[in-house]
Amino acid sequence: TVSRGVKTGTVPNVIGMSEAEAVKAIEAANFVVGEIKREYNNNYNSDIVFQMSPTGNTTANEGTKVTISVSKGEDVLTVTSVVGQTETDAKNTITNAGLNVGTVTYEASSEYAEGIVIKQTPSDGTQVARNSNVNLVVSSGKITTQKLSISLSDYITTTPAKSVKVKVVLYANDKSEKTIYEGSNMSNDTFSVNVEGVGR
Repeated sequence: TVSRGVKTGTVPNVIGMSEAEAVKAIEAANFVVGEIKREYNNNYNSDIVFQMSPTGNTTANEGTKVTISVSKGEDVLTVTSVVGQTETDAKNTITNAGLNVGTVTYEASSEYAEGIVIKQTPSDGTQVARNSNVNLVVSSGKITTQKLSISLSDYITTTPAKSVKVKVVLYANDKSEKTIYEGSNMSNDTFSVNVEGVGR
């Protein structure tokens, strides 16, 4: 087609072609390959054209530059382990790997000191899409066990000694209550119970 001395033609539709095939088709139709953008695309295999400008099967002046976008394949990343890292380091590792930090919860641990990551989801080696969330569980401190000695004569005096029902309740700072001993003892008994938790 000739219009005012400028030849026009139909831009070939190269979506779905390999990069090499697309370049050949564009040049064979007397157009020029402009910018070639390479981007991740979960719908097209690597090296396949998934977008173009101007659009295929439209009329344009010959010599027009055609920009094509070529798939780099699926944007999948492998999750690395952050267990054992500090919370701050773990967050940096996750974001630097192209992922996002999801929920962060805190849990007492018998193995890890306060502020250390003890669990993560998804786990190490899992393949996920870029910008997926990685959830963390961070140690709120090591669980310690302490023996608490109780002398019932400090609380009750009976002569002679007799059997009494005993209940020992731990009142935590967060207002929670936990029964740590319940049983029958002689009123003059001295006994020990284990108190387990974080802190003093």
